[in-house]
Amino acid sequence: MKRTLVAGLILGVVMVMTIPHLALAQTRNQNRDLRIDLRRDRDDLRKSDLSATTPEQRTVISGDQRRLDARADQNKPPTAFEFDLNVPFTYNTNVLSSTHGAQDDGHAAPDISLTWARVLDRFKVAILGDLNFDRYITVPDASSDTLFFAVTGSFTPSAGMPSLYIRYRPTLNVLPTLASLDSTFHDFMGGVLGTYKIATGDAKKPLSVDWDLNVGHRWSDPGKFDSTFGQVKLKASYKMTDALSVSLQPVLEWRSYERFEGKGRTDITPVTDLALMWAPSWLTSHPLLADAAVVGTVEFTHNYSDRRNQSFSQWDVGPALSVSWSF
Repeated sequence: MKRTLVAGLILGVVMVMTIPHLALAQTRNQNRDLRIDLRRDRDDLRKSDLSATTPEQRTVISGDQRRLDARADQNKPPTAFEFDLNVPFTYNTNVLSSTHGAQDDGHAAPDISLTWARVLDRFKVAILGDLNFDRYITVPDASSDTLFFAVTGSFTPSAGMPSLYIRYRPTLNVLPTLASLDSTFHDFMGGVLGTYKIATGDAKKPLSVDWDLNVGHRWSDPGKFDSTFGQVKLKASYKMTDALSVSLQPVLEWRSYERFEGKGRTDITPVTDLALMWAPSWLTSHPLLADAAVVGTVEFTHNYSDRRNQSFSQWDVGPALSVSWSF
């Protein structure tokens, strides 16, 4: 059963990567920068609780920072690699983020990432590389390949206090399959994050509330996506049983574009994610799948823009299989 599951997962990723798509009209999607950011945050949410056996090991920001904190809490060796495989199959109600004439479609978005982390007392450093293949069934214009990178440094003054961090995050958006470069983003950002635990009836299962505040600037090619941004992110997580946990993550993001199509533009985007993570013993009993889970997510996004033709809303719903390996 386990070998069949792993073989099917690998075969599915290969098939999605090799599906031919006519994505040459990708550039007509005016909000593709936001779509890429939503996709990255969606992947982080699905992976965020893998290997996190205690609330202290969870953080609300990207997977590289979470793994740093997990290694420090578990007194593991200060340097390590972690490889993640995430295969979601979801339904999206507005795949091109359009104001009018929204097109819905199902899609698969296999994602692979590798993280190197180094813990130096109160200082932490991580480098993340991530490759995502996003494939839509009937709307090929929405398909793309994305390479995410991140270099993160953080500092925690003392145990239990919020952490300060800085990050450089370059992103390359490529037409399928890894055919030609469509756009690039270079994000420089800084922020502060923390975790609070709220007691419940079971002392071993507190409610964990994570928060993250960050601001930054994006330089892009094409230049119309240059922007200054700020984000407030919360995440409430609760482990209902040893195999089942639930999390709710509201996010509010503000972006100010300098010259979007020759003019300024300001957007405010609230996003709400609900995730249910199931890690049954029949799946995790094998050493190779010890950090595996089936994750179901429901996401609602509404983008408010002072350019009325750039406002939109969308739902993204579906399951994913996530597996993580440390070495």
